[in-house]
Amino acid sequence: MTWANKLYETYENCSSFAGINDHGIILMPIAHTTVSANIECCLDSSGNLYHAMVLPKEEAKTMIPCTIESSNRTGSSACKVPHPLFDKLFFMAKDFKEYSDNEKCKESYGIYEEELSKWCKSKVGNDKVRFLLEYLKKGTLIKDLVRLGILFCDENHKLIGKWEYDDEKPAIFKVADQMNAVLRFRLGDDIEGLWEDTEIQNSFINYYVPTIEKQDLCFVTGKMMPITTKNPAKIRNVADMAKLISSNDSTGFTYRGLLTDSEQCMAIGYMTSQKIHNALKWLIDRQGYRNLSSQLAIIVWGTHHVDTVDPLIDTGTLFSDIGEELGRPSTHEEYAKTLNKAINGYGSKRFTQLEDVVVMGIDSATPGRLSIVYYNELEGSNYLKRLKKWHLSCAWQNQIRYEAQGQDEKGNIKYKRIVYTGAPSPKSIINVAYGKIVKETLMKSTTKRLLSCIIDGKNLPRDIVETVFNRLVSYSTETEREFDESLHVGCAVIRKYLNDMERGTKEEWEMNLDLKQKDTSYLWGRLLAYAHELESTANYLSDKENAAGRETNAERYRKQFQLYPVETWFKIYDNLKPYRNKFRRAKSGGILFNLDTGMNEISAILEINDPSLISGPLKKSFILGYCAQLDEFRKIKLEKKQNKVEREED
Repeated sequence: MTWANKLYETYENCSSFAGINDHGIILMPIAHTTVSANIECCLDSSGNLYHAMVLPKEEAKTMIPCTIESSNRTGSSACKVPHPLFDKLFFMAKDFKEYSDNEKCKESYGIYEEELSKWCKSKVGNDKVRFLLEYLKKGTLIKDLVRLGILFCDENHKLIGKWEYDDEKPAIFKVADQMNAVLRFRLGDDIEGLWEDTEIQNSFINYYVPTIEKQDLCFVTGKMMPITTKNPAKIRNVADMAKLISSNDSTGFTYRGLLTDSEQCMAIGYMTSQKIHNALKWLIDRQGYRNLSSQLAIIVWGTHHVDTVDPLIDTGTLFSDIGEELGRPSTHEEYAKTLNKAINGYGSKRFTQLEDVVVMGIDSATPGRLSIVYYNELEGSNYLKRLKKWHLSCAWQNQIRYEAQGQDEKGNIKYKRIVYTGAPSPKSIINVAYGKIVKETLMKSTTKRLLSCIIDGKNLPRDIVETVFNRLVSYSTETEREFDESLHVGCAVIRKYLNDMERGTKEEWEMNLDLKQKDTSYLWGRLLAYAHELESTANYLSDKENAAGRETNAERYRKQFQLYPVETWFKIYDNLKPYRNKFRRAKSGGILFNLDTGMNEISAILEINDPSLISGPLKKSFILGYCAQLDEFRKIKLEKKQNKVEREED
C-alpha cells in the first residue's frame, strides 16, 4: 500500500488547493465528486427561477457533494439513491410526476427532499442550501424550465423523450435525455455558483462524515476512524466506472474460504479513501500522460512539489517545460554539457533533498477494474539522473517536434516545425516502429516497456529495435519529410541500443558523422548516402521545380542494399552515369568531383573491388552511417547558404 501512503501524503501537502477550480481541474474535497451538468438555473432574491441555460460541454464539469451510496449507485436502484445537492431532473423536480409516466422515478424526489432536509436542519446546515430547498418544495421546477424554453413537452404535457420533429433540435436534446438532465443552481448575481461555494462544501463535510457509523482500523494510516468498503470510481474521467479498490463478490471465490468479509482483507478509512482517490484524479487531470492511450494513464509527481518533468516527452519539449534554451549543439560533448546544466539547475530549484518522486501507471483490465501496471519511487535527484541518462543515451541530431502556434482562419490548430538535438518521445518511437495507426493493446504494452527503459534504466527491447531498423531500411510509402523524421528517430533508438549492447567493449557511437569510424556497415551506409546525394543534387540542377520528392535509386534499393551490399552497389553505381552528365551540363563539375572523391575514399577502405570480399547483410550501424552522412551534406549546404548571405550583406 505504499502507493496509497504517497497519494495520501500528497493530498495532505496540497490540501490548500482542495475545492479550487483551476481551468476545470479540481482537487476534490472529501465527500465530493464530479458530474457533467446539463442545465444551469438561476434563482432571484425572491426564490423564483428567472434564468436557465443549457451548458456547453466545455463548461459542464461540476463538483457536487456525494455520499458513499450515491457515488456508487448502479442499476435499477440508482433512482432511489440521490446525491445530496445537485442531481438529475427526476430527483430535483417535485412536479416530475405531472410531466412523466415513468413509474420507477416517481418516488425519487421524496427521497431527495428527505435527505436534503436532514442536512438543512442540522447545526452545520447552510442558508443558501436552505434557500434552494424552499424553491424546490414549491414544485414548479419543470414548469419553470418549460416556460423558459429549456425543456419541451408534447401535446399531452409530458416531457418529450426523443426529438422527432422537423424543427431544429433544441439544445437540451443535443446533450441529454430531458428527464436525466443534470442540474446545478446559482443564486442571484453571485459570481460563484452553489457548486463552487467553499462554505457549502465544508458544511456538507461537517454534516456527513460524523453520520458514518462503522469504525475500524484504517490499514493506510493505522488509525481508528470511519471506514468504507465502497471506494470512488471516475478516476480517469467523469465517465470512468473502473475502480482501483473494490470487493463486491461475497458469494464466489473472492476470499477462498479463509475470510468472511472484505474488512478482514483490508479496511480503509472513509476520509483516507477519499483523499487517496481525489489526489489520484487530480494528478491525472493535471499532469497525467494519456496521449498514447485512452485507458493507460501515467503520472509522475513530487510529494511536496507535484509539478515535475514528464518522462514521456522528447528533449525539445523537456527544455521548453523547464524554461531552458536547448539550441543546436553540434557535438555530443556540447549537448551533454547543455543537458547537464539545464537538468541540474531545474533540480536545485524544484526538489528538496529528501523529496520523493513517484511514477505510477494505471490501466483497466476490465471495464470495472483498474490495476497499477507500473510503480516506482525515487528521490527527486535520482529521478532527474535517470531522465538525464535517457536523454543523453537516446539522442540524435536533427530530431523534429511540432509546437502548437494558435489557430488558422478555419479554426484548425497551426503547428511550428522545430528541429532539435536530443531524444525522441516514446510516442514517436512507437510510430516509427509500428506506423501512425497502432492498436490500443500494442500502444499500451509498448509504452509501459519504454517507460521501464527510461525510469529503471533497462536496455531497449530487441524486438522494438529490430522492427524500427527493418522499417527504416525497407521501401517507404512516407513522404520525403515524413521519412526524414522517422529516420532520425530510428537512429536515436539504434544508437542507444548499440551503445548499451557494446558498453565497455567499444567506443560509443556518435550522434553526428564520425569520420574515424571504420565499422564496415557504417561505411556502407555512408556510401549509399553519397549515391543518394549525387542523384538528388543532379535532379535539382536539371529541374529545380520538380526535384523535391523524386525517389532516387539509393532509396529504391535500400533494403536490397542492406542485404546484398556489394552486388547492389555496382547496380546503383552504374545507374549514376546519366546523373553525372547532368552535373557537366549544369557546369557543376566541382560538386561532382567532391562527391566522387568522397565515394572513392570510402570504397578504398571497404576494398569493394576485392573479389575475396564476401557480401552479407549489413548490421544496424548501416542506418547510422547513412543518416549521419545525409545530415553532413545538409549541414554543408546550410553553411554555404549562410556564407553567401553574409557576403551579399558585406
